[in-house]
Amino acid sequence: MMKTDFNNLKTLVVMQLKDKTDLSYLKSSRKTLFVAAGKIGQFVLSGAAFFLFLYLASLLKLFSFTGIVPTTIMTAAYTLFFVLSVVGCTAGLTEALYLSADNRVLLTLPVRPDTVFFSKLILYYIFELKKNLLLLLPMYVSYGIVMGAVWYYYLWLLVCFVFVSFVPVAIGALLSIPSLFIAQFVRKYKWLQATIIVASTVLIGWLLVGIIKIIPEDINIAGQWTAISVAVQQALQDFANMVRPLDMVNLMMVGGTSQIRSSLITINALWGWLIVLGTSAVCLALAYLAAKPLFFRMASKQFEYEKDVTGFKKNKVHSRKFAPVVYETMRSFRSSRFVIRQMAGLVVLPVAVFLMNKLYVAMNTRLAGQYMTIAFSLLISLLIVTAGNVNYASVLSADGAARPIAKTQPLEPYTTIFARLIVRTVVIVLSAIAAMILWQSVAKLSVADTTLLAAVIIFTGLAHLLWSVEMDVMNPQNEQYATVGVSFDNPNERNSTIIGFLISALVAFCMYFIMSEGQTKAIFKIALVALVFLGARVYLLLTRIRLYYAEK
Repeated sequence: MMKTDFNNLKTLVVMQLKDKTDLSYLKSSRKTLFVAAGKIGQFVLSGAAFFLFLYLASLLKLFSFTGIVPTTIMTAAYTLFFVLSVVGCTAGLTEALYLSADNRVLLTLPVRPDTVFFSKLILYYIFELKKNLLLLLPMYVSYGIVMGAVWYYYLWLLVCFVFVSFVPVAIGALLSIPSLFIAQFVRKYKWLQATIIVASTVLIGWLLVGIIKIIPEDINIAGQWTAISVAVQQALQDFANMVRPLDMVNLMMVGGTSQIRSSLITINALWGWLIVLGTSAVCLALAYLAAKPLFFRMASKQFEYEKDVTGFKKNKVHSRKFAPVVYETMRSFRSSRFVIRQMAGLVVLPVAVFLMNKLYVAMNTRLAGQYMTIAFSLLISLLIVTAGNVNYASVLSADGAARPIAKTQPLEPYTTIFARLIVRTVVIVLSAIAAMILWQSVAKLSVADTTLLAAVIIFTGLAHLLWSVEMDVMNPQNEQYATVGVSFDNPNERNSTIIGFLISALVAFCMYFIMSEGQTKAIFKIALVALVFLGARVYLLLTRIRLYYAEK
């Protein structure tokens, strides 16, 4: 009986794993090597970046006067990843356990409901383990290299990560119960959903700006380095004391500041193992007792939660040009993820620009340094904007099998496509204007320079947005979305990311190198080139749309 249940569980996990991930590259040894090289490169780059950070911190004696990097810095890093993992697992398991459409199919298979329930948890555990091995493990490897860890430290990390990765999944399974009821309640009231998102965005932005304003106007790093180092060390120690259980788990993996070079098996390691195994066991048991019955009820009677009775509303007739805009805007705002992503875009850019220039102004820089700060601020601004455009490289393909229906609409094809870009365009414009207003208030730029910088960001961001959409037009991935889902590695999004980085770097470098001609004159030239670039992307996208809809 147990062998049959295990085989059924294994089969269910493999089925869902194939459905949620694109494993087609395994059919080709060349593609497999390419994907493996990409993962290894990601591991090495993230590890190298963190190693450089730790090495410089040790060299500058930021975290201790002896140059040793204490374990508290790893506690802070692990806590951040742990909180994000718990939030991600809670949201994901709420959707996967109670609201996913494939539950109806899985429960019709000749398996026990318990098997389906545990297959969902194992699937999320695999995803969590994969994420930790690619993102968190390189940080611990870098820490071991900097600290001169004992040889078996790296093997010990692999053993620890196998168990540590399950803790967020177990906690997420338990928290998915209240998360479901909160989500169901909020979904019934759209006004409440909008109020929460807007209020949260405004509150976060207001808090971040308030914190940044605390930064003193004159920062003398060399003269205040001792005080800064002491404050950082004390803050890290206080934080480690606040999250003592997570600090013990971190000590389980690294042993300690001095023990990492000799022996990892300490009393702290034993406490860490008790916390990991105990938390996992308790949360899993509670989730099994409470979440499993709810999972079975929601999966078998899901139709009761799918349709709400709404009052009759008179249909409004719009013009042929305006109707697609209304439809696509309403359709976009039905997605909470889309709304949160765009609201985050409104906050991240202004806050990042405000923080950078607040720090720059507090430092006494020469003229070349001022030019460099403008170029670097522009680089970061464009990176943020282009990163927000990446999802639009799949804006049409995300419709899956329904994408060809767009050709049957009695409208010009470019009308419906451009209608989908209205919200993102507004976000880019508003965030750029807000960022430049904050920049001008801190750096005391002229109104002309501020306006031209906003134009550079807007024109370049919109040009990259149109380029991303053009990739989706010419290289559609709707078949992949129809079969695999949203979790596969879309080449268009990957290319959009690379192009966005290259464009941002090119614009920033050009800005810096021609700044010697005069600040306003240089910004005007870059803005003019960005406008021409935007015009070229508009023309090319329209040409590609006509070509695609005429020939395919």
